[in-house]
Amino acid sequence: MVTIADIARATRHSTATVDRVLNNRPGVREDTLQAILKAAALNPLRMPTFDNFARHYPGYWTGL
Repeated sequence: MVTIADIARATRHSTATVDRVLNNRPGVREDTLQAILKAAALNPLRMPTFDNFARHYPGYWTGL
């Protein structure tokens, strides 16, 4: 599993550009779009989960 930062590093584009592509936002050249989509298809993204968040930030939800 990889992160957006990993895809950005591998394709030599910014994390903002990778985010635009993965969230289908405008403003990205076609060759950049294809390179990022190819890299993302080869490497599934690691998505944050509640369990992962809770493990790294114990006590965050305390008092709710």
